[in-house]
Amino acid sequence: MKDYVAMFQQKIAEIDQEVKAVYIVNAGNMNHGKSSLFNSLLDCIHFAEEDIRTTVMADKALWQDNVYLVDTPGLDAEDIDDNEAYKTYPKANVIVFVHTLGTGELHAKELEAINKIKTFFVSEDFFWQHFCLVLTAADAQDEENLAKIKGKILLDVKNVCGGENFRTFVVSNPRYRKGRDEGKKVLLNKSGMMELRDYLQSQVDEWLAENDVIRKTRIHREKEELQKQLEQERTNIEKTMEVKEAARKAKQQIIISKLENILGEQREREEELKSRTARLSDLKHRLKILREKHEKDKAKF
Repeated sequence: MKDYVAMFQQKIAEIDQEVKAVYIVNAGNMNHGKSSLFNSLLDCIHFAEEDIRTTVMADKALWQDNVYLVDTPGLDAEDIDDNEAYKTYPKANVIVFVHTLGTGELHAKELEAINKIKTFFVSEDFFWQHFCLVLTAADAQDEENLAKIKGKILLDVKNVCGGENFRTFVVSNPRYRKGRDEGKKVLLNKSGMMELRDYLQSQVDEWLAENDVIRKTRIHREKEELQKQLEQERTNIEKTMEVKEAARKAKQQIIISKLENILGEQREREEELKSRTARLSDLKHRLKILREKHEKDKAKF
């Protein structure tokens, strides 16, 4: 049987260690620029940037003192990736949800993911205060069309997920990197990256101060999870006992049936013995009569 107390204590130790820092966690579908966005914030290539499925495990990088950027797998690639991503979200101080405007509106699975991620936070209001929507765009895209898509996205998040008054940024990684590499401040300012970076940095102290609330919430969830595991363990034990009891009763019934058969056969033998004994007595009596008659007949001659 598992040592649930030790497992729970280990979880508490992990939570206590994690709440000493701030975790900025990205989310979104594969190839929507999550890794590229965080690499731009880091100003180095730490997370793999490919047009194929590369991020299969959550990875983190130290951004500044006590602040980590956490890159998660895409939510639309493999079920195992989804599970890995959803395991990471509960420790997030902020969720940076990334969507590429070039693909159009938010897909149904993206909206579904936002609704699911909400459940990992203290409350829905708390979640929207710690939710950041980043829409990535290429330089060549039509800004008027992008504005329409952005409006539809915000409307869908409001209608489907119940979210509004959260921070939204439109960011161009190519524009930022070109501006950074060529020292062009105009491109840097137009990239949207500076605004996003300034916002995240301005919130760090507040997020650190909230970690006690996050700690209590995560410990409460761990207790609930432990209770579920214990209840499942109890159910499994009860089912095992029921199976064993059923097997015992079946075995007992077989033994009883065998004993009854043996006793039945014994009774049949006893009845047969009685019958034979009676027949033997009858034959002895008849033989005696015949002998007596024979002796009488002999006396006449």
